[in-house]
Amino acid sequence: MKIFMVAVAFLAIGFVLGKLTQSKQLFAAQRQLTLADCVSTLDPAKVQKNSRGWAFWFVKKELTGGVNVKMSQVGPRLASHAAHQHEEAEVFYILQGTAELTLADESVAAGPNSTLYCPPGALHGIRNAGDDSLRYLVIKDN
Repeated sequence: MKIFMVAVAFLAIGFVLGKLTQSKQLFAAQRQLTLADCVSTLDPAKVQKNSRGWAFWFVKKELTGGVNVKMSQVGPRLASHAAHQHEEAEVFYILQGTAELTLADESVAAGPNSTLYCPPGALHGIRNAGDDSLRYLVIKDN
């Protein structure tokens, strides 16, 4: 199982690096990015709160041409939203807590330093399966 998780992590990293390289080529001719454009730190004043927790956008698609990175925190036994599908691939990276990750009609519990790669068009979801806050990154190609 550990070999599978490592393989998924490398697949996710490769996906992100490939998309960022495409974005770099796309935006290089349009705009010179500054260091301030490229560094983002979690800012509580910019966190978007909701009834289930909060979200913070580290990298927005407007900067990269498509890829975005968001951190979400979800309260105990809650989900950000129902299982869904979309045309874009998506990667979840668990930072803290216990997530129930669903892909198609299968689910698995996963803890910190675990990833779930959601292929384009796949039905998927994530919810907090624990009694503490769940915090995770979402890396998505919009």
